[in-house]
Amino acid sequence: MSLGPTRFHRALRDTLTSQEPGLFRWYSSDSYEAERNDRMRLELLRSSYRLSPESHERPYRLAREAAAKIGVEVPIVLYQLNQGERANAGLCFTRDEAHVVLSGPLLSSLNDAELLAEIRALIFKHGVVFHAIVGKLFQLAASLSQAARHVAQCARLPSRAGSRCLSLFQASNHM
Repeated sequence: MSLGPTRFHRALRDTLTSQEPGLFRWYSSDSYEAERNDRMRLELLRSSYRLSPESHERPYRLAREAAAKIGVEVPIVLYQLNQGERANAGLCFTRDEAHVVLSGPLLSSLNDAELLAEIRALIFKHGVVFHAIVGKLFQLAASLSQAARHVAQCARLPSRAGSRCLSLFQASNHM
């Protein structure tokens, strides 16, 4: 069985390209992807600290091992969330990097086998499957959904403030 976009994802792509071609072109452009990656990296650095491979050899070794076992070849960057007492992990990614975000005492509470399994499941579930099935299309749909929510919030403001809000949003997103 080969993974690919579902019928729903293809229908969503077709609808967006026919009904919102300008938005579709922008949100699927390389320049938007570069801006999204920059915003993501900035937010990661604001909310967490980047773990260096030299001072955190164990989690980096396990992350590389987990990635190799499932065929992921992109570099993995590890972060520790500044806030958060509960042990958890999340993943943010670009086309060429996977950013694993750890929170709470995850590194100190899991042994090597447990941490390896956690990272492998995280990378596979969120990274490999995401890219294999929907890739940029899902990111595009999420971005358009966020844009629609912002436009709806602007529309609830009095007409002059709503127009200003919408024009600022359009300018900041190069629409």
